[in-house]
Amino acid sequence: MKGVSFNLSTRIEFGNGYVDRAGELVKEQGAQKVMIVTDEGIRRAGITERVEASLKKAKISYVIFDQIMPNPRDIHCVEAGNIAIAEQVDFVLAVGG
Repeated sequence: MKGVSFNLSTRIEFGNGYVDRAGELVKEQGAQKVMIVTDEGIRRAGITERVEASLKKAKISYVIFDQIMPNPRDIHCVEAGNIAIAEQVDFVLAVGG
């Protein structure tokens, strides 16, 4: 496996309007390609659609990983990580609880 380096700085935004500002907030961090990490329920509820619209407005490309479940197992994290590497993601945006 090729070596991977990453920084685990965490920023949490919570409150009215943040979903619709996701693109601008991610752009402020210098992101060029985002992986939206969520679960199927959040996606079905339409919340990721608003995040996607915001990313598109900010001209940020993205990929969605919606297979997260409560207390994810290591195999789910490895799967998401492999997709992030393959897609050359430089920012992970978690959407949901």
